[in-house]
Amino acid sequence: MLKDKINIYRATKKDIPFLVKSDQEILDYHRNFDNRYKKGVTVELIYKKFISRDIKKPNTYYYIVEKNEKPIGYFSFNIRKLTPIFILDKIAYLETMYIQKKYRGLGLGKMIFNYMAGILKKKKIKKIELSVNTKNKLGVAVWTSMGFKEVSKKMERNIL
Repeated sequence: MLKDKINIYRATKKDIPFLVKSDQEILDYHRNFDNRYKKGVTVELIYKKFISRDIKKPNTYYYIVEKNEKPIGYFSFNIRKLTPIFILDKIAYLETMYIQKKYRGLGLGKMIFNYMAGILKKKKIKKIELSVNTKNKLGVAVWTSMGFKEVSKKMERNIL
């Protein structure tokens, strides 16, 4: 399957419908273990508005992954300036990496991550962070297999 032509390019306005559809699939998956997410058409409108604004930001990057000239996934990250208390002055934050279900398990995730790492190295970014829901066992396993380590926990509590 990876013998087919894989192309990665920086997303533009024309890619927003694919990005929105992909984000809805991600959201549907996350609802399996996290009931905080809304359903319905308004979610599509929210994603469209957010991505349309986000894709224009100078330190935010969206890339489309194509197989045989058809989009099958995407990833997005941003570069954040850290406060002076940290050793590094900048860090990359991986917002999303998505591959359509039928193309998973073929090594695309590692290929995409290596591509992104190449971009970040050229920008002299030394570290990348991401967040993954602890109930997302598959996500935790994938990121751990790619060398990510847990460095903090986000916690919440209901007060009403």
